[in-house]
Amino acid sequence: MKKKTVPLHINAKFAQKSLQRMQRQLIKNSDDFCVSFCFDVDKNQCKIIGGHAPEYSLIALDLNDGIRANKALRSFSLSGDVFKNWLESAIELQHLMKEDFVTLHIDGHLKDTTPSIIIYDTKAVSLLNKKNDVDAILARACRRQIKTQDPLDLHLQFIDSDIQRDYQTISKSTCQNLIHEIKPHSPFQMIEFEPETKELKIMRQGKVATSKTNLNIDLGHSFISSEPGVEMLGHMIENTADKDIQIRQENDRLIIKTSEQCSTLSLEGLDEFKQKMADTLDVLSTFTVDISPFKAEVEALRRYLDVRSQDVAYFVLQKEDSFLVAQVEKETHTKPILVSNLSMPSYKQIIVLIHLKPFLDLKISNLIEMKEMKVTIYKNDRLETYMGFFDEARNDLPTQSLAVELVTNRRKFERLISCWKVIKKTKAWLSRKKQEKTTP
Repeated sequence: MKKKTVPLHINAKFAQKSLQRMQRQLIKNSDDFCVSFCFDVDKNQCKIIGGHAPEYSLIALDLNDGIRANKALRSFSLSGDVFKNWLESAIELQHLMKEDFVTLHIDGHLKDTTPSIIIYDTKAVSLLNKKNDVDAILARACRRQIKTQDPLDLHLQFIDSDIQRDYQTISKSTCQNLIHEIKPHSPFQMIEFEPETKELKIMRQGKVATSKTNLNIDLGHSFISSEPGVEMLGHMIENTADKDIQIRQENDRLIIKTSEQCSTLSLEGLDEFKQKMADTLDVLSTFTVDISPFKAEVEALRRYLDVRSQDVAYFVLQKEDSFLVAQVEKETHTKPILVSNLSMPSYKQIIVLIHLKPFLDLKISNLIEMKEMKVTIYKNDRLETYMGFFDEARNDLPTQSLAVELVTNRRKFERLISCWKVIKKTKAWLSRKKQEKTTP
């Protein structure tokens, strides 16, 4: 088979800074001190993966005609040193030629072998008559041919895992507004934006402070990041033509993706940050509830037109017979709620006013499989009361928090407790009647 050199064109505007960032992520003498180029001719794509586990970066390129026509092209990897050397030379050539792309020259190959790449050193090349003659420049440049290796297995696994991930889609403008609010708080170790309260919680030198914002943005859930993570988000925004950014927080990793690239970052200090945040909450009560029946009881109350028009109910929380109660003119609607693991004495009650619609819209990541859900009633540092809901992945701080109002008015409190006493008497009467029927 006759050898043929084909150029892989990489958009300089969007990819050059990302390639340089990828090169800085590489760790010398590590097992993943390399960069993989993975071709998918059917999808017309080349994916470039590099970095150091678990902080890999991926750049997705559309294939130019020369590469697309070469059906025998095999995926390959370059050592970190070779990648750095090629990138520096490719950027020099791009500046010399005033092209819109940097180029990786790939030497033709057989189907069962990885290709070679050509690195052109153009430092000593000068242009005659200022003509951008590519062939003339390359003919006069120092030429190195380097054999490539197979792609790294960890890089291939990274591609596979990314395909299976679910991301949250957020508009680029929303991300820009978020960064604009965060930047004045630099330097910091960790930061969280909570959409429900519009607050930023910032950890600096081991201490957590709170800052109010005017951001009216719906992220679906809170955004937690380190300062490098915010910088990574800014980098992705600047180097994409997309209108939306995709974000996923996966345990202690922040993953940000666009159509051109994907990057992961370890959130070092996340556990400390969560603990510091937990320490700032004044927890009034913690309990577990079967979340599906709870949402069903909320929905049942909202079926009454008079209740739905007010959209308000009271959650009476106590060791026995916790319940939801909605009081409207001349009517009282009650729904029992089964709770367990209640962290308060048997003689105490807590009553909170809730707005039904937000509770009906409560987002549960795995409603089918999740049964008992941890819930807490707490006050923040401004003495505002919330019900916090926890998922399995994040068990120390609420995944979602909904505003409630603590009932402190004694007359109102006693009136609601009297509802419970009526329910208790009714249950006792029904129990006696049932026993009388079964007794011969």
